[in-house]
Amino acid sequence: MKYAWLLLLFTGLTLSRDGQLIACEHGDRRVSIMPLSRGGKKTLADNHKKNRFNSPNADSTDEKMLYVTQSDPGNPVIFAFPVCANGTTGKGRVFFIDTTQPTANFG
Repeated sequence: MKYAWLLLLFTGLTLSRDGQLIACEHGDRRVSIMPLSRGGKKTLADNHKKNRFNSPNADSTDEKMLYVTQSDPGNPVIFAFPVCANGTTGKGRVFFIDTTQPTANFG
């Protein structure tokens, strides 16, 4: 794979079965997909229950489920999104909530 070295340099990147780059974008607070041959990035997911992602980071160990972390110290959550046959993601669900972390105080 021509761009496989990118996967060694960054976390939250993978290649889809058809060779598109899937990225967890901290700055744009979304998970996106982009064809490497021509550009044209589009958003796969940027929120859960209308709440924007903070700083997504993700992994899909079996290419059937995509796990996305919400790196908010006051509300650390891992979401799971099923990966559809066409490469898009289905409806997400809360996979894990870290109840051992203290709630953030913004007052």
